[in-house]
Amino acid sequence: MDLFSEALTPKICKPWGQTMKANSRRFNRLSAVVTAIALCAPLSGGTQPVTVTAPASSMLNGTATLNGMVNPLGADTTAWFEWGTSTNYGQPTAPANAGSGADVVPVSAALSNLTQGLTYHYRCVASNSLTVVRGSDRPFWTPVITLNGPNPLTNECHVPFVDPQAAASARLLAIAAGSRHRLALKADGSVAGWGDNFYGQINIPAAATNVMTIAAGGRHSLALKADGAVIGWGANDYGQITIPASATNIVAIAAGDAHSLALRSDGSVVGWGTNNYGQITIPANATNIVTVAAYAAHSMALKADGTVIAWGDFGYYMPASVTNVVAIAAGGYHSLALKADGSVVGWGDNFYGQITIPVSATDIVAIAAGRGHSLALKADGTVIAWGQNDAGQTGISYSTSVIAIAAGSYFSLALKADSTVKDVGYNFVVQTTIPADLNHLNLPLTVTGTVDVNNPGTYSLSYSVTNSLGAVAIAFRTVIVKDTLPPVITLLGSDPILHVMGTPFVDPGATATDLCAGDLATSIQVTGSVDVNVPGSYQIHYNVSDAYGHPAEAIRTVVVGRPLVTTLPATGLLNDTATLNGTVNPQGANTTAWLEWGTTKAYGNRTSPQSIGNGTNAVAMNAVLSSLTPGVIYHYRCMASNSGWVIPGANQTFCLLPLTLKGPSPLTNECHVSFNDPRATISRPLLAVAAGGFDSLALRVDGTVVTWDYLGHIIITPASVTNVIVCLI
Repeated sequence: MDLFSEALTPKICKPWGQTMKANSRRFNRLSAVVTAIALCAPLSGGTQPVTVTAPASSMLNGTATLNGMVNPLGADTTAWFEWGTSTNYGQPTAPANAGSGADVVPVSAALSNLTQGLTYHYRCVASNSLTVVRGSDRPFWTPVITLNGPNPLTNECHVPFVDPQAAASARLLAIAAGSRHRLALKADGSVAGWGDNFYGQINIPAAATNVMTIAAGGRHSLALKADGAVIGWGANDYGQITIPASATNIVAIAAGDAHSLALRSDGSVVGWGTNNYGQITIPANATNIVTVAAYAAHSMALKADGTVIAWGDFGYYMPASVTNVVAIAAGGYHSLALKADGSVVGWGDNFYGQITIPVSATDIVAIAAGRGHSLALKADGTVIAWGQNDAGQTGISYSTSVIAIAAGSYFSLALKADSTVKDVGYNFVVQTTIPADLNHLNLPLTVTGTVDVNNPGTYSLSYSVTNSLGAVAIAFRTVIVKDTLPPVITLLGSDPILHVMGTPFVDPGATATDLCAGDLATSIQVTGSVDVNVPGSYQIHYNVSDAYGHPAEAIRTVVVGRPLVTTLPATGLLNDTATLNGTVNPQGANTTAWLEWGTTKAYGNRTSPQSIGNGTNAVAMNAVLSSLTPGVIYHYRCMASNSGWVIPGANQTFCLLPLTLKGPSPLTNECHVSFNDPRATISRPLLAVAAGGFDSLALRVDGTVVTWDYLGHIIITPASVTNVIVCLI
């Protein structure tokens, strides 16, 4: 028994509104249609009980409480609920005694271990010795919250906590197929669409919220909202989405090619759009209607007594066997009816065999009709299809785990239990390209709880979301704030330290910090020593641990024994040869020495390195160079290194004096004639010059100095001014 047959129940002495006041604490509210029912009737032994299915309550994660109201009307009555994942139900709750009074008795049943995100259906059932009466169907579902990121989650102490958040999802509530477009009703009451959009039939309007039912027509779409209002979008060339003022308190909708139908809560039908075949001329006997269907230019309605009526471009004989019907479907030129025993009846055009019901069509729980093909959903979740298959529309046969079906002109849809949609058939305008986010819910997520990143410990965050039915889903995340990182030790001063032997060593020390403990400098333990009188490499260790036992260590190297390097003047300057000289004192550390030389202070040339031991006395370094160019100033220095040091000596220069013969060479001298040597000249290039107020100086490469005044007169330089390396004035 549904809402409309409930409205027809004989009246008794007390209005429904008064009864509701007495039970308002247990039930939040019922819809306008239920609150308007008056449960009044004379008491007699032949009266059937009255039952109403009330909204579910206490919907939290995997639990829910089913609610209903029963009036025994004076006869001993038992009440229970039928429930399941489809309108086939399949699971009863334990029967409860509702008594034999004349007042409304609230009944309820608690369910647990439900699957979050799955839509459940239920109805209140009452029986006495005469009959069994069933209330209308009601669905309910709870969202699913999926935590992003790990759980539990570890956050480093003093590091800002970034919540990875969570996402709410749930399985689709319904699907609908138009001529060449598809619709899906999401669990948050929003609508998604895909396929042909030439007329904007999948441009979902902003007003499409809190939607309870959807319908797809030839080129337009309809949605029924929770408040009983209908909205439409897409083609409107025949006024098919111009909702009439009379379309209020609507409980069901249907869409044809260019017309629309709506079922009111009082069991009457409203139609609008094109009427070229009388498809919106509602017959006078269209009363006590429980559902409607439409396709192309014909309309259908199922009455509360299980009979079917049809109007518009129908023109086909309805079989007498169309009785005890629980669902109807309108196709292009044919119709289907699902009987209470799970069998299917078809009538109308059979050009494609669309009404030749397969023998396997037994135990059916839902039907759908396309332009020239038919679908049926079995109780075991499999689909069978027959009729026209020129676009592969019957390729949906034997799909499994299906909970809902729909048929378009040349395609078929199946909604599976995991909320995936199978779409087969015509794909000229990508109708079968299914959106990827059909399970995503635009529901506000509430997060409670805090995480103190400055104090290690275990914290809890809760994420909750509530859907339009008042169902709540809650998920929890554990956040562990802990110190997982060791302290950081920073050495002060250089590393390695090159220390001169025999001089006091002062450790520059180190600092230590920890993200959680802060400054740990005073907790540093220092080990190791440096013997400044013994050359070698020494290590100083710095160790510290935080309060959680995380250790840290830093090591500094101290090298004692810096080589002493001296670059001596070059000797043996003759023609194109020169001897480079220097001394190196290893200062007790194993030392290697060499000489670098070149025409600039970049040097560029070096002698082969040689080991000079680890003594404490100066060791002479010499290198003979040849094939040098006279007149060119050369730079050189002595170099030494040990395990911690590379020490350069001072830069020295030298220049080979160019000798220029005067006269010819060879020279011929007459016999017995005295030889007069034309001699030769020596050029002495300058190394540096200096100028004062009245005098100037020039340093020659041979270490001598020439001086002159501002008039150019030579000033005699003292004889002691030799081997000069720098001159100043």
